[in-house]
Amino acid sequence: MAFFRPAIFVAVGIVIRQSLKTTLVTLVGAAIGAFVIFLSAKLLPLQELGFSRTLTNFALVSASILVLGFHGTLAVFIYRYPIGDPRRAAFLGLCLTLPLAAVCLVSGIYFACKSWFVGLFQPADSPFFDRYFIWLPVFAFFACLQVLLESYLMAYLKVAQYTFVREIGLKGGSLLLILLMGAGFISFSAFIIGSVLLYAVACLILLALVVRTGGFSISWNWNLLPRAERRELIHFAGFHALLGVSINLLNAIDGIMLAPLDKQGLRASGIYTIALFVISIMLIPMRALTHAITPVITQAYQAQDHAQVDSLFRKSSNTMFLASLGMTVIILANLSNGLQLLGSEFKPILVVIPILLVGRLVDAATGINEQVLSISRHYRFSFVLSIGLVAGVIVFNRLLIPRWGVTGAATGTTAAVLLYNLGKWYFVKQKLGLQPFSQTTLRILAAGLLAFGVGWLLPHLPTAPVVSPTKHTILILMDATARTLVIAVVYLILLLVFKAAPDLLPVFRNLRNRFPGRRS
Repeated sequence: MAFFRPAIFVAVGIVIRQSLKTTLVTLVGAAIGAFVIFLSAKLLPLQELGFSRTLTNFALVSASILVLGFHGTLAVFIYRYPIGDPRRAAFLGLCLTLPLAAVCLVSGIYFACKSWFVGLFQPADSPFFDRYFIWLPVFAFFACLQVLLESYLMAYLKVAQYTFVREIGLKGGSLLLILLMGAGFISFSAFIIGSVLLYAVACLILLALVVRTGGFSISWNWNLLPRAERRELIHFAGFHALLGVSINLLNAIDGIMLAPLDKQGLRASGIYTIALFVISIMLIPMRALTHAITPVITQAYQAQDHAQVDSLFRKSSNTMFLASLGMTVIILANLSNGLQLLGSEFKPILVVIPILLVGRLVDAATGINEQVLSISRHYRFSFVLSIGLVAGVIVFNRLLIPRWGVTGAATGTTAAVLLYNLGKWYFVKQKLGLQPFSQTTLRILAAGLLAFGVGWLLPHLPTAPVVSPTKHTILILMDATARTLVIAVVYLILLLVFKAAPDLLPVFRNLRNRFPGRRS
C-alpha cells in the first residue's frame, strides 16, 4: 500500500490543522458555555435549572439512539459512492430518511404514554414535564438531523465548520436567551422554547454547509442500491444502532435516572448539571482529536495500511491522555474556586467531579478503541460489552442514587466507564495488536501528578472579607487564572523535561526562532 502513504501524510496534516481549529473553537465555545452555566445557576432556581438540563439531556440521548446507527454508516460508507455515482443519492436518502422516520414513529408512542412518562418524576417536578411535554420530540427531531449532517461534514474533514456551529452558534444563542431572561425580556417558557428552536436554526446552517461541500443529493429510489448493498448497510447500521443505544445510555443514564430516583428530584439534576459541564470541559481536546482522526484512520484501515493505523492509534492515544490529564489537574486545583462562585448549595460537586474525572481520564488514556472497533470486523464486540455494562450501570444507579444521590450517580457511572474501557483495551490489544500504553504514558502521568502537587500547594488569594460581591468574584477569578497559568507552565516544562511529548519540541523551537535576537 505504498501508494496510499503520501495521501495519508497529507491527511495527517489536515487532521492536525482540523484538530487545532476544532480545539480552539471548542475552547471558545466552552468559555461561552461556562458563562451560560454560571448565569443559569445564578438566575434560575435549582428546580428550573435541573429541568432545562434534563430536557436537553433527554432530547440529545433520544436523538443519538433514534439515529439508528446511520450517522456511523454515512461516515464510513460515503467513500464507496463518489460524486456522480447514482447510488450516492440513494445512499444519502437511506441514511437520512430512516432515522427521521424513526423519530416521528417514537414520538407517536411518546404522546400515547404521556401519563406514564410524567408520572415517573417527583410530584413537585411533574408540572414541568406536563407543561413542556410537546417540545421533547421536536427537540429530538432537530438534534437527530444535526447528528446526521455533522457526520456528512466529518467525512469530508469539515470538522471545524460544524464544531463552530455547535460550540459558538448554539452556545452563543443559549447565552443570548439566558441574558434576555435575566433582564426580564422573556419568560422561562420562552427560554425553553427558544432553546429548542436554536437547534432548528443550527440544522439550517449545517444543511447549507453540506450543500456547499458538493455531491449532496437525496433520492428515495433505494432500488438504485443492489439488494446485497442495502442489506450490508442496514446490517452495519443495525449493530451500530444497538451500540449507540448502549454507549449513549452509558454516558447519560446517570442524569436520566437522577431526577426520578433522587428525593431532591430536579434540584439534584441542577447540581449534577454543573458537574457534567465541568467534565465536558475536560473532554474538549479528546473529542476534538477523535472527530479529526476518525476519517483518517478509517481510510488507513480500509487501505489495509496497518503500520499507519498503529502509528495513528498510539500518537492519538498519547495526545488524548496528555491533554486530558492537563485539564484534569487544572480542574481539580480550581474546585474550591468554583464552589465559591456558585454558592454552598452546590457543595456536592467537590466529591462528584473527582469521581467522574477518574473514569473519563481512563477513557482518554485508552485512546480511540471505540472508533477502531467500529471500523473493524470486530465491531460486534463493542455492542456485546456495552450492553452488559449498561445493564450494570442501571443496577448500580438504581441502588446507589436513592442512598447517595448525586454521589451515587457519579460512582455508578465511573464504575461502568472503567469496566467498559478496560474491556475494550484488552480486546483491541488481543485481536488487533494495538496498544495505547507505553513508557510515554507513564512519563505523562508523572508530569501530571507533579503539576497537581504544585497546584495543590499554591496558596489561595484571600477572598474574605471583601467590600462587595463583585470584588469577591474578581479575586476568585484572579486566583483561578493565576493558578491555571502556573499549573499549565509547570506541566508543559515537565512534559519537555521527561520527554513525554516529543511533538511539542518542534513547536517550541519554531516559537523561539520567531523572536528577534534569538537566532545565532
